[in-house]
Order: sequence, then structure tokens, then C-alpha cells
Amino acid sequence: MSQLLRLALLASAAAAAAAGGTAACTSASAVDEDATNGIYGSWVSTDASGATGPRTVRLSLTSARTYSLEELTVSTTGATLAHAETGTFTASAGVIDWSPEQSTCPGPDATYQSAYELSGTTFSLALPGGDVIALRAVGDDDDAGAGAALTLGCFGADGGFTTSPLSAVTN
Repeated sequence: MSQLLRLALLASAAAAAAAGGTAACTSASAVDEDATNGIYGSWVSTDASGATGPRTVRLSLTSARTYSLEELTVSTTGATLAHAETGTFTASAGVIDWSPEQSTCPGPDATYQSAYELSGTTFSLALPGGDVIALRAVGDDDDAGAGAALTLGCFGADGGFTTSPLSAVTN
């Protein structure tokens, strides 16, 4: 797990793991305004930062209770680096319980919780460690990260990056 964020992978990046660790990021759909849980849909941060500079966080939550999360940053060589995680979740009373199933960071990846708040099209998510990130709904015409070739891997606490494929977590 990244020291800063848990990230998820969009469907295009899942195909990348099988193809050697790169993928094209595709545009996501608008948020489903489900009356019982408006968090379903695709979200992107505009203010996340990491140890080596600005990072984009993308999160997709489905009504089937699956998620994909990814953290993207551009390296000094211009490559788009991505930590990714997929799994299942439950949400109730302002708390999400995450159960990772796949990650680009090797090793055990225990379940965890995050507090959240939904206000209009802003989805605030408390990260492990206490930071809060504000995500906005991704629209059908939003191309944040679209078309970027991704190099999948894991960000270290020192800001370094190690290339690794999306693999099953060992809990």
C-alpha cells in the first residue's frame, strides 16, 4: 500500500497487468445519483500531492460493491506512474470498509476503513493517517488521465517507485 493513499485501478489498467504493466487510461462515467448511496460512480481528486509532487487520484465505486482506485504521477522522465488497487467495499453511516483483492504493491494488504462525506458533487474521503482528500464527480466528457500510458507499480515511503504488476493480495 502507498504510504499516502490507497489507489484503485480502472478497467483499462487491469488489462495492463496482463500486458506487461502498461495501459491506456479511459474516460469514466458520471456519478450515479442512487437515492440510497450517492457515492457510486467515478471520482477524481484535483488537490492530491505526494512525496515527489502532485498526484491525481481516481476512484470508482460500483453498486455491486466493487472499487478501483489509482494514484497517478508523472515522473521526471515524463512517464505516468500508477499505484493501483481493486477490491470490494461496504458503506454505511459515513464509513467505508475496504477489502483489497488486487494491488500493485506486493505483500499483505489488510482491510481498512475510511470516513467519508458526500456534499453535492464533492466526495471527501479520510485517508489512513488522518489526511482528507476532496474528490469531484467525473463527467462523461471528463478526460482527466484519459489516454495516458501507465506504468504500474508501488510508491515507497521515500517517494521512490518500483514497477510491479497488479496481483492478488495475500491476507
